[in-house]
Amino acid sequence: MQPWRITSASAARSVRRRAVVPEATSCIHSSTSSHDVLRRPRIHVKKKPEEPAVPPSWKPFEIPNVLLDLDSWGNEYTRPYDADEAKAQRQKWAADPRHDAIRKRVVRFSRILAKLDESFDRVNEDAVWQHWRLMDQDIMVAALQNPGVPRPRESHDYSSFQRHVFYNNAVPESTYRDDKRLIGWLLHRRLTTRHDRFHPDRLASAIDASKSTSDLHRLISSLLDSNQRIPMKPFHANKIAAALSRLSTDPDHVKLLPVLNSFFLYCKQSGYTFTPALCDICMAISARALRLGALEMYLQHGVNNKYWDDSKPTEIEGMRLTLSTLEWHLGNFQTKSIDGGQVRDRPSSARHINDLANYANPRDVLSRLCALFKKIVESNPTDSALKTQHEKVVDMVKSLPAGASRAGGIESNLQVET
Repeated sequence: MQPWRITSASAARSVRRRAVVPEATSCIHSSTSSHDVLRRPRIHVKKKPEEPAVPPSWKPFEIPNVLLDLDSWGNEYTRPYDADEAKAQRQKWAADPRHDAIRKRVVRFSRILAKLDESFDRVNEDAVWQHWRLMDQDIMVAALQNPGVPRPRESHDYSSFQRHVFYNNAVPESTYRDDKRLIGWLLHRRLTTRHDRFHPDRLASAIDASKSTSDLHRLISSLLDSNQRIPMKPFHANKIAAALSRLSTDPDHVKLLPVLNSFFLYCKQSGYTFTPALCDICMAISARALRLGALEMYLQHGVNNKYWDDSKPTEIEGMRLTLSTLEWHLGNFQTKSIDGGQVRDRPSSARHINDLANYANPRDVLSRLCALFKKIVESNPTDSALKTQHEKVVDMVKSLPAGASRAGGIESNLQVET
């Protein structure tokens, strides 16, 4: 009897169904039992593709000996680069349209950026784009203003209106019920955007827009209080001088002298140009207010910078005005000493004017001023009128008593010169 051979899975299942009694089963010649064959899963093995081999034509990268020699430490070879090649390279760069286009785009972008920056600053200054913000300066101004006559109480409920305002400004309810906490909350959330950014055009417009002494005083004070560098140019100083000349008829224009002195020191410290025109008008104001210390400061600055060397008659006009003002003050001082205290009318009815009697020794200060004036007269030998005026002032200074004031004594309560 030939042994059975299992050739399929169905044959194996039939053998399993018939194998109830082991002794009744037929003999199957196999290296493994049928039970293991049925329980062992079939595993499909797939071979991975072989990695591509390097083609026989490939050669590794090799650095030639020439490059190794050029890269060596002791190599003294340099590439020849003469003027002709430099000229050719420069012409090649200049003729490249891509570089020209890039340069034009950069210039156009810088102009657009400057225009946008200026418009943004204009919007921030003129248009109130954060109207619900409140600065500490606004609070202090409102506190210092005169409340005036109280208005009659209207019929509608103010508390509901205040709650509406606080709700729109996101003020917590626990804060606006207490005045101190409300002020602290407003100060803590004050506007932090800087509105004091000065530009040359805007600064020039602000100077031209100054129509009164208070406007010019406010403008110069804002320049001094600014934390950023001011774009101060020589033409700005000339504009300030022109504005001071326009306001010379104002009786209170001598009030600007303290802030002008501070502005002069600020320009000197920051390296700005204090122009001859501005120096002339500051000298005239100092002479009119009889602040000899300030006059000596401006005069010394002009002499050191040679503002009046070989000047034209129109440029020396400020010097003549200063000398004539000093001559008036000296004549007034002598008249008061002779007439027993009578005072002549002051020029332009100006107030806040000092007096020579307030100086302990006015002759010494005026002598120093005359020495500085003498340098200017010597640098302008053709101006005979200036020389005559200077000699007249010198004679009046020499006639003053040394170390004596108006009444023959020295006042103990001296005023500050500047």
